[in-house]
Amino acid sequence: MSSSGRKGIDEAAAKRIGSVIAAKYRVESLLGAGGMGAVFLVTHLGIERKFALKLLHADTSNGPESEARFAREAQAAGRIGHPNIVDVFDLGQTEDGAPYMVMELLPGESVAERVQRGPLPIDEAVEISMEVLHALEAAHAAGIIHRDIKPANIFLVKKADGGRSIKVLDFGIAKFASEVGSGALTGTGAILGSPLYMAPEQVRADKDIDARADVWAVGATLYECLVGEPAHAAPSHSAVIARIVTVPVRSVRERRSDVDGHLDGIVLRALSIDVNARFISAAEMHRALDAYASGSASTVASHPPPGMATSRSSSGLSVRKETPKRPFPSFFAGLVVLAGIVLSVIGIGVWKARTPAPQPLFPMVDSELSNTPPPPPPVPDPVVVPTPSVALPVVSASAPAASASAKKDLPHVTRPPVASGSASVAAPTCKAGEQPSSGHCCRAGMVWQTDHCDRPLATSAPF
Repeated sequence: MSSSGRKGIDEAAAKRIGSVIAAKYRVESLLGAGGMGAVFLVTHLGIERKFALKLLHADTSNGPESEARFAREAQAAGRIGHPNIVDVFDLGQTEDGAPYMVMELLPGESVAERVQRGPLPIDEAVEISMEVLHALEAAHAAGIIHRDIKPANIFLVKKADGGRSIKVLDFGIAKFASEVGSGALTGTGAILGSPLYMAPEQVRADKDIDARADVWAVGATLYECLVGEPAHAAPSHSAVIARIVTVPVRSVRERRSDVDGHLDGIVLRALSIDVNARFISAAEMHRALDAYASGSASTVASHPPPGMATSRSSSGLSVRKETPKRPFPSFFAGLVVLAGIVLSVIGIGVWKARTPAPQPLFPMVDSELSNTPPPPPPVPDPVVVPTPSVALPVVSASAPAASASAKKDLPHVTRPPVASGSASVAAPTCKAGEQPSSGHCCRAGMVWQTDHCDRPLATSAPF
């Protein structure tokens, strides 16, 4: 905007000071002015309470589109109703037809004004981002995408007790659930939003912009809070847009050494050009920053999140949802794994103790190949079968004396005469085909046994 144009806006706004709007708001002073309108400090004449009154300039309020965006801002704030989103109390038109809205009066300064004095402390920058994400969680749940998150739209409110909170401002270009499928272009082809904080898909005017565009803008705002200047600073708007859609952001750690890898990874993931590589939602990025702030974070690399499924939320917005996973405490998981290892070792030992050594399929061949005799086959344990004791009758019988004729008829026996009274038995003289045996002559191959010749016991046939 030229200096003459800016001077004209300031002069037009200054003329409002001291006037009464809608017969109830007395204009006290000018709080700020921009290309679309101005914000005044006003006092309600009835309740004597001070408010901030946002008023569109007369030359910009003629178009129905600008008036519709103005009304949408009031509707969005009222629909969400979150402590980190500015409250809107009234909406109307001045006597000359300029739209206005009445908001709560916020003492303090914007993040943009704070960053002009230099980078913020890390913990403060993280805390501000978490509060913004908390507000966006509520907006997204209500089916509203802000689409213009930037340092100028985040207000640092000074509390009466000395504390601080934040308020998200300006839902003027917010996207409602009823507008799913519409892009970021107006009817005249103008891109809505601030180029330095617009996501790549928003710059390209994609029609399926979802909550991850706000995640990108929070990442850009956090980057600027940590470094002190925008992530994609360039000499012109066209150069900024070209960098956003083609050049990955430079690491925060390269520009600020006290930022560790955990926080750097969160910022890089939020500012990923690929929409599918970012955090799925404001809630997921909020959890990552909360884990970092509490000291329980692990390095968050810039990589695609876990499996996602596209679905339609209850509010009508097309959102990405992370595939649900059942939480399982790592401590108990470690115990389960350790118990499994111990049981496996015990089971293997028992199995080896109860399993016999494998026998070779071809022992003779294996023995020949190894030049070692095959092991003897296992000897089965003897089976003891109890034998019933049966009393058998005792039979005694005297053997009949052999008759002289029976002895005489024994075959193959020759009894040579033996001298009586002799201490030794002389070897008999046997016939041809006979041989002496124990003082008797027996046929060849036979021996004397008790009282007759017979085959030797060792060679007798089995019975």
